[in-house]
Amino acid sequence: NKYFSKLIFIKNNIKTPPFFFLNRKDYLNVNLGVQMNLTKNTNATLKRLVPDANTFNLGTYFIIDYESNNIGYNVGVRSDYKKLESNDNIKDIDYTNDFYNTSFSSGAYYKLLDHTIRFSYSGAYRAPHVSELFSDGLHHGTNRYEIGNPDLDIEFADQFDLKYQWSNEHLGFVVNPFLQYITDFISIIPNGQRREGFDVYNYIQYKKVEIKGVEMNLHY
Repeated sequence: NKYFSKLIFIKNNIKTPPFFFLNRKDYLNVNLGVQMNLTKNTNATLKRLVPDANTFNLGTYFIIDYESNNIGYNVGVRSDYKKLESNDNIKDIDYTNDFYNTSFSSGAYYKLLDHTIRFSYSGAYRAPHVSELFSDGLHHGTNRYEIGNPDLDIEFADQFDLKYQWSNEHLGFVVNPFLQYITDFISIIPNGQRREGFDVYNYIQYKKVEIKGVEMNLHY
């Protein structure tokens, strides 16, 4: 009952060749890019889960990679702008909002023979999706009745990663402990009610959330 079309997608990457310094083991690589897309969500029926809405996203990023004597560093900065508009007479919604933020990441690694150790930090954000803001109906993919929250704000996250990797010609092993702190974390929870024969879920925002764990991978 909904047509979802991406009208514009432009991605422009400007990647410089490596800049070599004292010897061939030292180099600097710079990567620039721009991403832009415009998404239009239009419903074909009167009964709808999310309203008609237009979303415009524009992002620019800048990445630097440097390596010397088996030690490497990388730094990245990304600036994003998102504009969300919804004018839906059926759902009686008139909403316009602009979201701005800058994300940052940095890391360092050390290589020794078949071993690599890497530590990284990233600070990022996520603006709420139109479904999280304005859902009001049965979601057939999850078999639940979902209700959005138009007061949702930007979600911020800080993540720390420590990664160890070993590999040879035939075998590889990766272990990656991580720790993530998320402010204004967007989630969806049941409210104990039922509507149209299905459990009702509401989108909410937690003030502070901590996620931690270890990822491991073994491949042959």
